[in-house]
Amino acid sequence: MLPAPQSIPIVPRRLLLRALLLLFVYDLRARFSRFETLSGWATPSLQNSQSVSVASLVDAVDLACTWYPKTAPCLQRSAVLARLLRQRGIAAELLIGVQRFPFRSHAWVEVAQRPVNERARVREVYRVLDSWGAA
Repeated sequence: MLPAPQSIPIVPRRLLLRALLLLFVYDLRARFSRFETLSGWATPSLQNSQSVSVASLVDAVDLACTWYPKTAPCLQRSAVLARLLRQRGIAAELLIGVQRFPFRSHAWVEVAQRPVNERARVREVYRVLDSWGAA
């Protein structure tokens, strides 16, 4: 049985370009700065709210990752998403967790303690080690 075809989400061009630019910026910052400085970059202070839905920002980052020339790991994707959300006044928190066996690490974003770029039960699989942007 074949999986159902998925449609490409309609994302405003400016959001897509902004997400793609931030993927490049994150790459540069991660290469030339310390890990601790990435948390401040990923979660700037909340700014004025704009009428953009969380889902449209998630779609913009997902679509930008398809155009990005490298594979964007979960931390990069989540850092860019958290930054975009917080720049639009949405209190987003980036979480980093680990799974014990088999050992894996993972990063995702939550808004109001609900994952927005990951399955709803992600906390059942990963134990949270760090969070960026907590109030």
